[in-house]
Amino acid sequence: MRQLIPALFLFSSLFLLFTFLSIYPLPVSLPFPFSALFPPPHAGAYKLVFILAGQSNMAGRGPLYSDSDPYDQYSPHLSVLRLNRWLHWETAREPMHYDIDVNKTCGVGPGLVFAKSVLQKVHYSYGEVVIGLVPCAVGGTKIEKWTKGLGLYDSAVKRAKAAVEAKRGGGRIEALLWYQGETDTVNFDDAEVYAEKMETLIRNFRADLGLPHLPVIQWYLLIYLADMVF
Repeated sequence: MRQLIPALFLFSSLFLLFTFLSIYPLPVSLPFPFSALFPPPHAGAYKLVFILAGQSNMAGRGPLYSDSDPYDQYSPHLSVLRLNRWLHWETAREPMHYDIDVNKTCGVGPGLVFAKSVLQKVHYSYGEVVIGLVPCAVGGTKIEKWTKGLGLYDSAVKRAKAAVEAKRGGGRIEALLWYQGETDTVNFDDAEVYAEKMETLIRNFRADLGLPHLPVIQWYLLIYLADMVF
């Protein structure tokens, strides 16, 4: 019996570690998706899916540890999931883009706060629901980097389609959340053609996802004025 105690202790420790990592993933890209072994609660549930796309503003650059969160907006919620880089659902937590925007140091972004707000409002009307977030944003990217046929756009479409597949619980894509444009405000010529490129991007997303009326929630950014002469 004494010989079994170390083995049981090791097994229990590994089980707790894997469970913790599946619910509270480390803010680094790991070589193995622990969530595949120990999926979080509601991973197989039908989800209301939101795509998070754009650049650093969406990926998140806010401080991870702060005393300025009196309403507990940034803590994980078991009914808010994120699709990780391996296309497995895991409990959503900040940094939301830790395994997507891998060349930058990610922090707090708008995705989790938005999802928890939606969850609260929808819950009162429809009862228990699960929100699925699909992080796709990459810092420092101009809108031209999101052209159809290029890596960022194609990856976002692929991930969005995967998020609603039946083998992952199914779901419905509710909206594209777009927070991007700062890189396109540095040069006035880029800013002038931004609206046209944005309209094209929206048309492409709606066509490729088969959702002609897909809502797009867009944050606006002002043009840099430092080098402009009046």
